[in-house]
Amino acid sequence: MAPTELLAEQHSRTIKRLLEPLSIRVEFLSGGSRKGKQKILEDISTGQVQVVVGTHALIQDQVTFKNLTLVVVDEQHRFGVRQRAALQDKGHKPDILVMTATPIPRTLALTLYGDLNISVIDMLPPGRQQIKTHHLSLTQAGKAWA
Repeated sequence: MAPTELLAEQHSRTIKRLLEPLSIRVEFLSGGSRKGKQKILEDISTGQVQVVVGTHALIQDQVTFKNLTLVVVDEQHRFGVRQRAALQDKGHKPDILVMTATPIPRTLALTLYGDLNISVIDMLPPGRQQIKTHHLSLTQAGKAWA
């Protein structure tokens, strides 16, 4: 589950590219999904769809999973506790992976005192260009725009 349709769509395309050659069916679901939405919902509930990538649409009442075993929430800080729990409750004790680049106090507390483990990704993916940050004064605005 991702907080925006654009991000969820990007994840969906990437996951499809990786999993469809393995005959794993991946579908995208969002509030804006119209064409074929009913068929996708049916296929999710019967298990014909093995991976669903979507937005808040995944926590709607009409979405039922045959056997939800893994929940991945990207930018988890953008969802409320109840929203994350609503997705988790659609399965029987699914494994949960929450991702964030913005640790919020609740996440930090769960990491320290609760049942939340932390993994740190401290290197860029292969081929990704390094980001360079520069400080410019207001008189150098033209340079920044160039």
